[in-house]
Amino acid sequence: MIDRKSRDIAQHLLTRYLSGELTPEEFESDWSAKISSSRDAAIAAIEWAAWFTYSDIGERRTRPANPGSYERALLERCVRFLATNDEYDWGDPSPKRLRTVFRDVASTAIWPFSKHDIGKGDL
Repeated sequence: MIDRKSRDIAQHLLTRYLSGELTPEEFESDWSAKISSSRDAAIAAIEWAAWFTYSDIGERRTRPANPGSYERALLERCVRFLATNDEYDWGDPSPKRLRTVFRDVASTAIWPFSKHDIGKGDL
């Protein structure tokens, strides 16, 4: 099920987080308050993907990753995916499974959310 409203909110929050406008704590708080109850599986998967990119300890206003890093590339792909109306195709978005799926996403042709690769060279 695609939840367009939640995807738009998630895209906005991730973009602000990537730009350094939101600390991890602010990002997590806003995400929880605004969209964590969405039934769109992509929302849960992306929430976990973002969580793997920052520390829960301490509040700091910093970019979540250096340009060109695995983490940043992953979150940029998530932002682009949220603009689509593609279904999330990768099953249960549990943390244990997602860690495996996302581990090499930036250095391979795998697209973690749909069966086709959109905008691969546009990072």
